[in-house]
Amino acid sequence: MRLIVAAFSVGGRPSLANLQAMFADTDVVAMARNTLVLTLGGAAVATALGTLIAITVTVVPSRRSERRALQLVPAVPFTLPPIVGAIGWLFLLAPRVGWLNILLRWALRSPAATGPVSAYSLPVVIGVTGLYVVPYVYTVMATSLSRLSTELLEGYQVCGATAWGAMARTIAGPLRPAFMAAVTLAIMHSLSQFSIPLILGLDVLTTHMYRQITFLGDYGAAAAVGLPLLVVAVVLTTAQLRLTGQGGRAVTLSARGTSVRPFSLGRASDAALRWIAYAYVVVAGLLPISAIVLVSFLDFWQPSFTWSDLRPANYLDVWNNELARAGAMTSLTLGIACAIAATALALLVVVLVERGGGLPARAAYFFANLPLGIPLVLFGLAMLLAFISRPIVLYGTIWILVLAYVVAFLPVAVRNVGPVFQQIARELEEAAAMSGAPWHRVARRITVPLVMPGLTASAALLFILIFREFSIAAFVSTPSTNVIAMSLLAFNDSGNWPYVAVLSVFLSAVSIAGIALTSAVAGRFEIGRGPGA
Repeated sequence: MRLIVAAFSVGGRPSLANLQAMFADTDVVAMARNTLVLTLGGAAVATALGTLIAITVTVVPSRRSERRALQLVPAVPFTLPPIVGAIGWLFLLAPRVGWLNILLRWALRSPAATGPVSAYSLPVVIGVTGLYVVPYVYTVMATSLSRLSTELLEGYQVCGATAWGAMARTIAGPLRPAFMAAVTLAIMHSLSQFSIPLILGLDVLTTHMYRQITFLGDYGAAAAVGLPLLVVAVVLTTAQLRLTGQGGRAVTLSARGTSVRPFSLGRASDAALRWIAYAYVVVAGLLPISAIVLVSFLDFWQPSFTWSDLRPANYLDVWNNELARAGAMTSLTLGIACAIAATALALLVVVLVERGGGLPARAAYFFANLPLGIPLVLFGLAMLLAFISRPIVLYGTIWILVLAYVVAFLPVAVRNVGPVFQQIARELEEAAAMSGAPWHRVARRITVPLVMPGLTASAALLFILIFREFSIAAFVSTPSTNVIAMSLLAFNDSGNWPYVAVLSVFLSAVSIAGIALTSAVAGRFEIGRGPGA
């Protein structure tokens, strides 16, 4: 609400001056155009790659070991936060000293001192954005494809369609709601992208909002720019939720089960799809992280180096740096505390909905999911506007970060905890109650032990998301409440590339450890079973 009020007021009085200034500013118009191109381009790249990888993992025949490897492909972007991926590609494609550009100039025998590709170009920003939006498309498409009846594909072939024609007709037919939901999700995440264009120097509406706040302190101008983004995001979220619901009803299930049988698209096509998936791992993960690791061991980012130039002391130097150490410790503390708090609140909401019902339950569920359709960059701006002035002033304290993270990621926690709790048979609790156990003993001896593995996995996932979060912190953190992503940005702005690389490695390492913990907990436990049961 404060965001809307700030957009339509000047000096505390209602006014359209902010909106008029926004539409009259030619720079803002150019940024809006860049935002539109980035959104559509990033969504197109993510939709194409995400759909092809989903088909590869769920439909294309493969050996069991290979299928397990392919199932890990969509997790690659979670090991590299978008800001880290953008930094990695900056090291690779900087016009003059980018290592991939140097290799390309050598291969092409080009005498030019720069290029042939620039990390600061619109196509590169679009490509990098698309790479890190792929998991959202994959999740929707893989879920729908895994429930698909293979007989439907074979039926299209009987009617004369090629294997690819059968797949295309299936996606355009029974899977159309799911596909459109995936497209909508890709558009929404590309639209709200902030860290990638900020690092790669593309002026879009989200980076303009950040600069208006950081350098000019013009809250009204930032809110005015954020207002159309908010409207579009809410519309896209509503459409995505409706399409997801339709997709669940439209998929044709086989009587043989909910796991699609392998369906070959042709030997050459099957091999090409697997190579696309492996290439995605290289482009989205291995190349950028390799470049980052190399820079982290150098005195400075340089076109060429020898083994003698590598120095592990950079890691010790970063740890001894007050800015870096304080940011890392703050992020670790916030990640743990906010993940536990959000998971506990999510459990309360889910218990109220599943075991209570009525108006209070519906209200709790509604408010817990209210931030779902708000891009994090807009959420950060809204939190700043809400708590920078009276009646409640939290800006400059750690509590604004705590509140922002818990509220922003509560919908994720509810969606993780909900399915875990729903798998617990109510009869177990009712039997204990009929035996005379009070409600707190039922919760302590039955409910909590059964949901604890799921809660642990959910908390680990939330920790990863909170620890690496940048968009919210960019608006509400201060030098006294610095987080690791802001330390990384400060070193990036000063051109201290080895320190940027070291912090990027640390961010990725923590993400990988969190993902491993989540997978281990989720794989070791099942609802209703303990370890070793």
